[in-house]
Amino acid sequence: MRGALREAAGLGPPVASIAMPVFASGNGRFDFERGLNVMLDQLTHPAVLVPPRVVFFCRHPDRAQAAIRFIGQRFGSVETL
Repeated sequence: MRGALREAAGLGPPVASIAMPVFASGNGRFDFERGLNVMLDQLTHPAVLVPPRVVFFCRHPDRAQAAIRFIGQRFGSVETL
């Protein structure tokens, strides 16, 4: 995630948004909440330039609903598409 954000920051003109799949939102064995937490930590890391809009997507609808709740708890608001 940090690498993708770093790449986006290096593009000119500034990137307005980036879309990322949520780690472990498919069939992998990595814990879904842990994967999402790792990604969200990067959004608040002081060394990372984050575009104004970050779109996360999940493979499974139930994981998407869980991500919406989790992100809402952490950041207070979520815009869904």
